[in-house]
Amino acid sequence: MLQPFRRLVLPVCCFMLATLTFARPQERLNDRYDEEAAERAREVNLKTAPFIANSEQSASPHAESVPTRSLVWSTAAHPADEISGAAEHISSTLTAADTDPNSPVVRTFHGPLAGSTPPDPMIAAGPVNVMALTNGQYAVYDKSGKLLSSMQPFQFFTGQFIDNTFFWDGRILFDQNTQRFVIVSAAGDQRTHGSAYLAVSASSDATGRWNVFELSHSTQYWVDYPGLGVTSNAVFIPLFRNPFPSTGGTGLCPLLVIGIPELLAGSSNLNITQFDQALPSCPGSAGPVLNLAPSTTGYLLA
Repeated sequence: MLQPFRRLVLPVCCFMLATLTFARPQERLNDRYDEEAAERAREVNLKTAPFIANSEQSASPHAESVPTRSLVWSTAAHPADEISGAAEHISSTLTAADTDPNSPVVRTFHGPLAGSTPPDPMIAAGPVNVMALTNGQYAVYDKSGKLLSSMQPFQFFTGQFIDNTFFWDGRILFDQNTQRFVIVSAAGDQRTHGSAYLAVSASSDATGRWNVFELSHSTQYWVDYPGLGVTSNAVFIPLFRNPFPSTGGTGLCPLLVIGIPELLAGSSNLNITQFDQALPSCPGSAGPVLNLAPSTTGYLLA
């Protein structure tokens, strides 16, 4: 009686194992944000968004209360010796370019773990250290390339894991005028909520204190392609704002301009000047310029 049943046990178990094995990666794929969604939304927006003349653009400052957080990197990040698979010192990863005296490459070193596809890597150098970003990890290095510490984006911006909230398209720069690091990132789930996060260091040391702000939080749209530019007195953040399918409507490309003194002070009440549409059409957010010399004029390229 049991003999035919026994012959079925192994194939059935193997089938179940294979089903579970193939199902788990698909689960992860569905849980993370869709990096192609912005491209599809932008194509639709190009076909449907109305052309906006310069005279129709608005730019009125308004006071906005935003959630803020004070973060001390050195107390929140994971030291290099605690990170699994951490990059070793540059002396153990020398390449031909490092040892060739005629090479234009000064030095190479391992960057932070990617953690997602695409990684969207960015890097900025200050006088003390270097900070690099990917969609999956933020890391600080000394000037020789030695990893000092690292943390995930959600730890940096919120301090805790928030279900169905991802961070992507991080941008970083070091402003020589104020001697500060500045970071902006898109966040949300592309289905129910979206926002942009902004962080400004309190000094030229990336391992010190940071002021973190959540901007443009909405349950009607999600933001993508955040740009980042700095003048001597303000931060420029252009965004691509895309409505959820349940909301409907066309996308917009607002430009947020925020005074640096308020950001350095960590104020939760920010005076934000918002241009509803920084460009006559909306092909995606614009690319602002980092001014290397003191200037209050901001430039945008698209």
